[in-house]
Amino acid sequence: MGVVFRPVASVLLESKSKKFEALMYIDSGADITTIPLEAGSALGFKQSSMDRILEMRGVSGGGVPYLIKSIRLGFDGLRIKVRIAWTLIEEVPFLLGRLDVFNKFDITFQERKGLILFSPPTDFSRSFLDSRGALKGASTRDLLAARRKERTKRDS
Repeated sequence: MGVVFRPVASVLLESKSKKFEALMYIDSGADITTIPLEAGSALGFKQSSMDRILEMRGVSGGGVPYLIKSIRLGFDGLRIKVRIAWTLIEEVPFLLGRLDVFNKFDITFQERKGLILFSPPTDFSRSFLDSRGALKGASTRDLLAARRKERTKRDS
């Protein structure tokens, strides 16, 4: 079978008061970014009576309870605010899922080189990043419009 590279990114996870770096599988099959119970606790997450416990199912079919939380993810000098699934069990991997992440980048897997590139659209950096490299309050619609505009320019 040979060597199979796993798509992994070093990602900074940042809550309001705490942050740490983790290796996350880049998973285009995952609807949402997930972190295990202990990682959420390390970020200062707590379960309150107002939280609604949801359940996700993966390939194995087993249910995993989780809460939706918001954090900032940082990689390659960019920081983005995302919704994540903080799982209420420990036995789940760190997964970088599609929601709030994949719609902000063109993601290229260069398997032969062992590279994964997260590239914002060309005019993205001028329009949607502040001086610290964090995303300004751009909506998905704004991002998609910028991508369409950039593709139209390239095709002309």
